[in-house]
Amino acid sequence: MSFQSKNSNLEDLVKIMNIKKGMLINKVYEVTKKIHKSVNSSIYRAFDNKADRYVIVKFLEKKSDDPVNSELFRREVRSLENIDSQFVIRLIDYGEEVNFYYIVMEQLKGSQTLETYLYEENDNISIHDKLILFRKILLGMEKSHDIGVYHRDLNPTNILVNEDELKIIDFGISKITKFIYEEKITVSNHYTLGFASPEQLNGENVDGASDIFSLGSILYYMLLLESPSTIFEERMKTIASTSLPDKIIDIIRKCTEPLIENRYKSVRAIINDLDFFLLSNESKNESLYIKVTSTTINQLFSLGKILLQREDLAVKYLIKNLKEPYIYQGRRNDCYTLIGDKMSYYCDLNR
Repeated sequence: MSFQSKNSNLEDLVKIMNIKKGMLINKVYEVTKKIHKSVNSSIYRAFDNKADRYVIVKFLEKKSDDPVNSELFRREVRSLENIDSQFVIRLIDYGEEVNFYYIVMEQLKGSQTLETYLYEENDNISIHDKLILFRKILLGMEKSHDIGVYHRDLNPTNILVNEDELKIIDFGISKITKFIYEEKITVSNHYTLGFASPEQLNGENVDGASDIFSLGSILYYMLLLESPSTIFEERMKTIASTSLPDKIIDIIRKCTEPLIENRYKSVRAIINDLDFFLLSNESKNESLYIKVTSTTINQLFSLGKILLQREDLAVKYLIKNLKEPYIYQGRRNDCYTLIGDKMSYYCDLNR
């Protein structure tokens, strides 16, 4: 979660908000169990009496003389209202009462933070499985960036995982490009060392490039199970001493370059490089079969690639042209682009 001054008494925070087991929020959500507390908020499990399900409720203390919590509340609600991704926690409801603000979100059953999950299961998780998990984080952040929402505090404690799902959480200091913010209200001292970008540590205005830095730091953490150094050269020296593939080290480098102009320009660019690595590795043990249809034959003939509309000529041309193809996965898991020696091919695995 976000790091702030540690002078606050967390138990007093709960008492001030008067959160108790059995209390009813908005006449719907019955508080059942405290899950987590931080300097700014307390997280509880509650039962949604209207929808007959368990949910998660985040409480933030209401202070008339302190605008921070109200701003954290507004930012998180605005972001979650706008993001539509299976890899971002889903907003259900929100509101405020006399002593607190509350945000109701879906419950991810049996979930842990990514940090806890890796510590407990690391010996049972292959590098490939970690990369697949990381890809889900990328897809969630791609959706977020596509609508101009920047998280700005991505780290292993702000990602929940269980056996089947992954969700990005805690958009309290996020930024939506269509809104104007007073940055000093929430951004000051709200970051996680090792995952915050250089521009964030310097108190500068941060955007999607800062999230990309944090994503690279998360990948570093997932693979080495340690927080990366804030010094770029030390970070790269450490990871270079491992047996990790060069391509993965290069992805981390291009995410975490100190200068923004040297980083990836988009989350999609990271996904493309990761997919190329994953598909290249999988292709060593698996075969991709391409069905040659009458449409394929007719298109090759019309382009002058084969002299006659015959299947054997089409197959022969494709084998020659796709001897060493580049493969890129599209935004859908079942769509690929094969780039051959002279032509590119769009493949839909469902057709």
